[in-house]
Amino acid sequence: MQEKQKQEQERYVIGVDLGTSAVKTVLVNRKGQVAFETSQSYPLHQPKAGYSEQHPEDWVSGTLTALKQLVEKAGIGEADAVDGISFSGQMHGLVLTDKDGTKCFVQPSCGTIHVQRRSAAALKNSSDRIC
Repeated sequence: MQEKQKQEQERYVIGVDLGTSAVKTVLVNRKGQVAFETSQSYPLHQPKAGYSEQHPEDWVSGTLTALKQLVEKAGIGEADAVDGISFSGQMHGLVLTDKDGTKCFVQPSCGTIHVQRRSAAALKNSSDRIC
Protein backbone atom coordinates (compact mmCIF):
# COMPACT_ATOMS: atom_id res chain seq x y z
CA MET A 1 0.00 0.00 0.00
CA GLN A 2 2.80 2.44 0.92
CA GLU A 3 4.55 1.69 -2.42
CA LYS A 4 1.34 2.53 -4.31
CA GLN A 5 1.05 5.89 -2.48
CA LYS A 6 4.64 6.68 -3.46
CA GLN A 7 3.86 6.03 -7.13
CA GLU A 8 0.78 8.29 -7.04
CA GLN A 9 2.60 11.13 -5.29
CA GLU A 10 3.39 14.17 -7.45
CA ARG A 11 7.02 14.11 -8.62
CA TYR A 12 9.20 17.23 -8.98
CA VAL A 13 12.58 18.62 -9.90
CA ILE A 14 14.01 21.74 -8.29
CA GLY A 15 15.77 24.49 -10.20
CA VAL A 16 18.10 26.90 -8.40
CA ASP A 17 19.36 30.05 -10.14
CA LEU A 18 22.03 31.99 -8.24
CA GLY A 19 21.73 35.40 -9.87
CA THR A 20 23.32 38.80 -9.42
CA SER A 21 20.60 40.22 -7.19
CA ALA A 22 18.85 37.14 -5.80
CA VAL A 23 18.64 33.38 -5.76
CA LYS A 24 15.51 32.02 -7.41
CA THR A 25 14.11 28.53 -6.91
CA VAL A 26 11.40 26.69 -8.82
CA LEU A 27 9.62 23.43 -8.27
CA VAL A 28 8.66 21.87 -11.60
CA ASN A 29 6.34 18.88 -12.01
CA ARG A 30 6.81 16.07 -14.52
CA LYS A 31 4.64 17.90 -17.04
CA GLY A 32 7.14 20.77 -17.07
CA GLN A 33 4.81 23.12 -15.21
CA VAL A 34 6.15 25.44 -12.51
CA ALA A 35 4.27 24.40 -9.38
CA PHE A 36 5.93 26.82 -6.94
CA GLU A 37 8.69 29.40 -6.92
CA THR A 38 10.58 31.53 -4.39
CA SER A 39 13.21 34.25 -4.43
CA GLN A 40 15.65 35.45 -1.80
CA SER A 41 17.59 38.66 -2.47
CA TYR A 42 21.03 39.57 -1.15
CA PRO A 43 22.98 42.83 -1.20
CA LEU A 44 25.39 44.06 -3.84
CA HIS A 45 28.35 45.92 -2.32
CA GLN A 46 29.95 48.70 -4.33
CA PRO A 47 32.70 50.08 -2.05
CA LYS A 48 34.25 52.15 -4.86
CA ALA A 49 33.32 53.25 -8.35
CA GLY A 50 33.57 50.25 -10.66
CA TYR A 51 33.55 47.66 -7.85
CA SER A 52 30.74 45.13 -7.47
CA GLU A 53 31.10 42.47 -4.81
CA GLN A 54 29.01 40.10 -2.74
CA HIS A 55 29.52 37.94 0.31
CA PRO A 56 29.61 34.28 -0.77
CA GLU A 57 28.00 33.46 2.59
CA ASP A 58 24.97 35.48 1.43
CA TRP A 59 24.67 33.20 -1.60
CA VAL A 60 24.67 30.12 0.63
CA SER A 61 22.24 31.44 3.24
CA GLY A 62 19.96 32.88 0.54
CA THR A 63 19.91 29.54 -1.29
CA LEU A 64 19.13 27.58 1.87
CA THR A 65 16.36 30.02 2.85
CA ALA A 66 14.82 29.96 -0.63
CA LEU A 67 14.89 26.15 -0.74
CA LYS A 68 13.30 25.91 2.70
CA GLN A 69 10.57 28.35 1.66
CA LEU A 70 9.99 26.40 -1.57
CA VAL A 71 9.56 23.08 0.20
CA GLU A 72 7.27 24.62 2.85
CA LYS A 73 5.19 26.46 0.23
CA ALA A 74 4.75 23.25 -1.75
CA GLY A 75 3.98 21.19 1.32
CA ILE A 76 6.44 18.49 0.35
CA GLY A 77 6.82 16.24 3.35
CA GLU A 78 8.96 13.57 1.77
CA ALA A 79 12.37 14.14 0.19
CA ASP A 80 11.62 11.38 -2.28
CA ALA A 81 9.03 13.63 -3.99
CA VAL A 82 12.04 15.39 -5.58
CA ASP A 83 13.68 13.44 -8.38
CA GLY A 84 16.49 15.90 -9.06
CA ILE A 85 17.95 19.35 -8.64
CA SER A 86 19.59 21.66 -11.16
CA PHE A 87 21.85 24.53 -10.16
CA SER A 88 22.83 27.55 -12.24
CA GLY A 89 25.43 30.03 -10.98
CA GLN A 90 25.81 33.66 -11.86
CA MET A 91 27.86 34.69 -14.84
CA HIS A 92 31.62 35.17 -14.32
CA GLY A 93 31.72 35.19 -10.50
CA LEU A 94 35.06 34.85 -8.72
CA VAL A 95 35.89 33.89 -5.14
CA LEU A 96 39.61 33.49 -4.55
CA THR A 97 40.70 31.01 -1.89
CA ASP A 98 43.93 29.46 -0.74
CA LYS A 99 44.67 25.72 -0.98
CA ASP A 100 42.62 25.09 2.20
CA GLY A 101 39.55 26.91 0.90
CA THR A 102 40.09 29.99 3.06
CA LYS A 103 39.11 33.25 1.39
CA CYS A 104 42.09 35.31 0.28
CA PHE A 105 40.49 38.72 0.69
CA VAL A 106 40.50 40.62 3.96
CA GLN A 107 37.59 42.94 3.13
CA PRO A 108 34.13 41.63 4.01
CA SER A 109 32.95 41.41 0.40
CA CYS A 110 35.07 38.85 -1.36
CA GLY A 111 32.96 37.59 -4.23
CA THR A 112 33.79 39.65 -7.30
CA ILE A 113 30.97 39.45 -9.82
CA HIS A 114 30.65 40.12 -13.53
CA VAL A 115 29.23 43.65 -13.26
CA GLN A 116 32.41 45.03 -11.70
CA ARG A 117 34.56 47.33 -13.85
CA ARG A 118 37.67 47.80 -11.72
CA SER A 119 40.03 46.36 -14.31
CA ALA A 120 38.85 48.51 -17.24
CA ALA A 121 41.80 50.94 -17.03
CA ALA A 122 44.37 48.14 -16.70
CA LEU A 123 42.82 46.31 -19.66
CA LYS A 124 42.92 49.42 -21.83
CA ASN A 125 46.54 50.05 -20.86
CA SER A 126 47.47 46.44 -21.70
CA SER A 127 45.69 46.44 -25.04
CA ASP A 128 47.31 49.76 -25.98
CA ARG A 129 50.75 48.21 -25.43
CA ILE A 130 49.95 44.94 -27.20
CA CYS A 131 48.19 46.29 -30.29
